[in-house]
Amino acid sequence: MQIVKACGFSTHVETRWRSQRECLQAASAEQRLEAQELALILGRRRARTTILPVWHLPTQMVFGVQTLVRGPAGGPLQRSRDLYRAARDLGRMGELDMLCVERALEASGLVSEQVAVFVRVSSSHLSRMARTHESIDFLACRCGCHPSRVVFEVNVDEMPEEEEHRVGSLMESLRKRGFRFAVDSFATGKSLSLLSTLPEPDFIKLPSVLVRGIDSDLARRNLARGIIDVASNCGAKLIAGNVERRQEEAALRMLGASLFQGPLYGPGLTA
Repeated sequence: MQIVKACGFSTHVETRWRSQRECLQAASAEQRLEAQELALILGRRRARTTILPVWHLPTQMVFGVQTLVRGPAGGPLQRSRDLYRAARDLGRMGELDMLCVERALEASGLVSEQVAVFVRVSSSHLSRMARTHESIDFLACRCGCHPSRVVFEVNVDEMPEEEEHRVGSLMESLRKRGFRFAVDSFATGKSLSLLSTLPEPDFIKLPSVLVRGIDSDLARRNLARGIIDVASNCGAKLIAGNVERRQEEAALRMLGASLFQGPLYGPGLTA
């Protein structure tokens, strides 16, 4: 009986081990496929660019466009969030940031000269962009895009504490050349504290966690009202991002917001 039990236990353990090994092999194969796809995207610039409008609702005019980079359709990195995750996991975010800047500057020629161009970059790679400012300035000149039209979106929550001062200096260096900045997902205590460390932003973006359901949530409205006041006091324009419903739009307009983007305003243009 003990032998039977032991054999049964051994079989069970072997089955579990085989299942785990197969899962690891499948995951490893998927990672290799993503790494190969990422190498093609970054090396051969095989990426699609999606242009999302930022609307100024009082005038019903396009104030700006946000550019997102995606992998080739049908590939493992066809979604923007998968592409960014793979680049982060494989240590290639700096290269992806530069590709995003290139595509944003190229997209600037598709819209009016008065339209701002927003491009998301990671705070940890602003130093790379500052060191290669000649390339950025050359690209802007080649594309006929004045630096003042380019707005770098930075999520300060991702910024390591030890880099805050250095990144602030780099942001100031880029700003002196005409570029502008937006603080993305502004809602946390860290975002508030960094206002005293970093250069004052030109734009502040409300995070989707506050926008979602704001029409029926008093706490969200109070938080959003406070952030709108902060933006006004530091001379920044506020952008309500990821708006999905007209009720959310109406609530935000009641609070004083005028710049909007999100699924409510269409899927954007992918090229």
